[in-house]
Amino acid sequence: MMDEKTEETHESFGLIGFSRTQGNPGRLFGSPLTDHGSFMTLRISRAKRVTDDLGHEHYFGGMRGDLIEVKLSASQYAERKLAYEEAGGGQCLASGPTADLQEMDRKDVLWALEKVMMHYRSNAPYMAKVFQETTEALVGAAKAEVDAFITHNIVAEGLRSLAEKAIAAVPALPDPDEMVNQGTTEP
Repeated sequence: MMDEKTEETHESFGLIGFSRTQGNPGRLFGSPLTDHGSFMTLRISRAKRVTDDLGHEHYFGGMRGDLIEVKLSASQYAERKLAYEEAGGGQCLASGPTADLQEMDRKDVLWALEKVMMHYRSNAPYMAKVFQETTEALVGAAKAEVDAFITHNIVAEGLRSLAEKAIAAVPALPDPDEMVNQGTTEP
């Protein structure tokens, strides 16, 4: 059976994605740090849609370059996730062929950013809940580890102290060699 695929491209087709990037981009706009070990990157790129012979749609991007790339420090990314309704927005470092964007491209980018904001508005309560549950689980696990460590050390110290007291409480037995030299074998 021959695979039949239909490929569609359109100026408004795009892919959007977040990724953690390792390295130091230098000072990011709005960040007081000059050295970042890692940062978040938001990329919006052109895309195409491929439909296979079973009717499944597949999306591929990046073949014509990124429309825009936005770099955020970890704290800026966290602020964006938590303050999704902030009207003025937050700081970021944008790069890409923004000077060459035509009016249609600008509308596409704005449309994609509105979709991202809608995604965060609808998913922020869930993300906050998962974050809280994960934090509570980590705190509970850490408390259990600390409790186990302290309990172990208290028990070990108590056993050591009991052993010392037991040794001190047992009357000293005579040395068997001294008993032979004295001619007695009775204690």
